[in-house]
Amino acid sequence: MQTSSDLKVLNIFSYYRNSMFSISNDLIFWNISLENMIKDYPENPAFRNQDVFQSIFCVNNLPSKPYENSVKVYNGSFSVKTNELIEYKNDFFQWIRNISILKAYNSCELLILRSIQLKYFPSLEDPLKNRKSAKKVEKEIKNFISEFDSVNNRHLIKFIQIKSSEFKSFSNDPVRMDRNTTWKSFFESFSIIRNTIAHNNSILSEDSLNQLRQTSRDIFEYHFDLKKDDNNFNHLLPKGGDYFSNFLDLINDFSINTSKFIFEESDLRFLDMN
Repeated sequence: MQTSSDLKVLNIFSYYRNSMFSISNDLIFWNISLENMIKDYPENPAFRNQDVFQSIFCVNNLPSKPYENSVKVYNGSFSVKTNELIEYKNDFFQWIRNISILKAYNSCELLILRSIQLKYFPSLEDPLKNRKSAKKVEKEIKNFISEFDSVNNRHLIKFIQIKSSEFKSFSNDPVRMDRNTTWKSFFESFSIIRNTIAHNNSILSEDSLNQLRQTSRDIFEYHFDLKKDDNNFNHLLPKGGDYFSNFLDLINDFSINTSKFIFEESDLRFLDMN
């Protein structure tokens, strides 16, 4: 018979699973769908090199007196031709993958924080309820750790390592037998990548690039490319296809097994996974 605590565990896992599952499902479904929708355009003489979309950039010019408002239009337009559809589809999914990483990181962070609250601070409210509740859990973690370091959520890893010897061992294991990156380093690099996308428009600074190469060179170079722009900035480009699916697999393996160790379980059957 399932207890109230069991149901809460299943609930936070269900929230995480639905969030992560939607990423992979949406990317696969829409990539296939768009591919099928546009594949005939470049080959059809009737549509060859035809405009399929056009737009302009305009902004309301807002002076101090509202009745003097006027619309200003940039001297230039955007258009997509039929023979450019595949290229623009690929570019579209490029930034969608970046946005998906933000969603995946948020899902991972919430699963870990909610697991910590449920296991170690059950009298506190669910950190998903509001920011105030999340801060209370963070405060308890901070009070427990003598040297608190919140950069890249390192305090979460340190807290769980102190609480769980099983997790401590797991966090120092390589993510795969043919990789050098450990799970602890994977989460560090995952955090750096997330911060780059969220706060620097996916432009990877030299410092961040050096950090990634130090913490998880093999994982980073396998799953990501870099592209220089006209200003010589490095743009972070997640690789598509199996590369991105594999990166999501690593996120799931880390997130769910971390939760498993927090709840002192030895198998994922406690999450109805058989």
